[in-house]
Amino acid sequence: MRRRAVGALGGMAVLVSLLAPAGHDPVPAADSEPAFPAVNYSIAVDESASLAPEDMKAEKAAAARIALGDVSSSSHATVFGFAAAESDAQRAVDPVCPRTTLDAAGRETVGTCVDKLRGRTKNEGTGTDFPSAIRQGVHDLTTGTDPSQPRVLFLLTDGKLDVQDSPKYGDPAHRKDEGEQQLTQELEHAAAQHVQIWPLGFGPDPDKAQLDRIAAGGYQKGCVELPSARPSAGKVSGAKDVGPVLEKIFAAAHCLRHEQGPSKRPPATLEIGISPLATVGSIVVDKGDPQVKITYLDPNGHQVPTTGTYRKSGFELAGGSGTVEALKIVDPVPGTWRVKAEAPEGHRSLPVAVSVLWQGELRGAITMDPPSPQAGEKVTVTMRLQTREGYEIKDARDYEGLRVRSELTGDGFDPLALRLTGSCQVK
Repeated sequence: MRRRAVGALGGMAVLVSLLAPAGHDPVPAADSEPAFPAVNYSIAVDESASLAPEDMKAEKAAAARIALGDVSSSSHATVFGFAAAESDAQRAVDPVCPRTTLDAAGRETVGTCVDKLRGRTKNEGTGTDFPSAIRQGVHDLTTGTDPSQPRVLFLLTDGKLDVQDSPKYGDPAHRKDEGEQQLTQELEHAAAQHVQIWPLGFGPDPDKAQLDRIAAGGYQKGCVELPSARPSAGKVSGAKDVGPVLEKIFAAAHCLRHEQGPSKRPPATLEIGISPLATVGSIVVDKGDPQVKITYLDPNGHQVPTTGTYRKSGFELAGGSGTVEALKIVDPVPGTWRVKAEAPEGHRSLPVAVSVLWQGELRGAITMDPPSPQAGEKVTVTMRLQTREGYEIKDARDYEGLRVRSELTGDGFDPLALRLTGSCQVK
């Protein structure tokens, strides 16, 4: 890529960013600071009576997937259930997973403790108290945490506020209005504490308007300055949609790329691509049945370990004993990976699906000709993009995920932002 600039150049800085939210197609990254390598999560799971048992099961699977899919061993997560307190003996929030570091052991721990979530019975309080849930999430995300790291609250619910039987909201005739007012206050508090809220709607008819309001009420600045990184509500129409929908919003919240692969019944071999731009990623396998056994082969056909290092790549498996597992890879070999799924007789009826979440970095080498120009002299600036290990970028879509920012500096004028699309005259 060659661009011409005219003027007295004391120096030039070109910043390349790849840490972008994911979508069906690559989304250009913002020209702001890179995304933080770690994120603090809080996961609130609706346990109210308005959710059917199959929706409760889907919520639990979603909570576990958030922990499994994260690519940073420095991230943290808490998980709690919520409904409503409808007597003095009840409570609106049920903590199930304390703040846990999402290293290999921590991801396994969160995957296990989410099993404590359950649909509530009538004598436990079965309403839906959003203000209490958001208050708990903000508390978890702001107590004893690093304020420089993003704070993300995932709210898994059917989106229907119901505090009609909760005495703490005052007179029964005014409880709905009081609940809405307190919800507004808690959303404002979340925004002030830099807590993003990403709602995910479950059930046949989630309240989309309420979920949109909640997403818009929290902190709006994402991991990059793009609309796709701004919190938004998602919807799961059934158990089969949990993985793709959740991973899409999870990737957007953490500035990861998400690619959905194929789905087949075992025995089968599924293929998924990893970009040469990826420096860390997770291959997520939805096995459906815990008896399904998975092996992973890199693009060179080598079976890789599920822990430790192999040929300059690092590996870490979580969730291997459950229905969803994730192989985290540091410095993955780019290309087409193969995931082999095998299962004993009687455990082959459910499809196995594969996807990948990844994050990458790219370097640039810049030269100027002439290297020390004089005022008014024409200069050609050349930038060469470099991947780690010198891997070749063969897919044009990878370039669509890049945004370059340049700045011209020198004596006698303020720094000047350059658009790398033509000539610029500096006087």
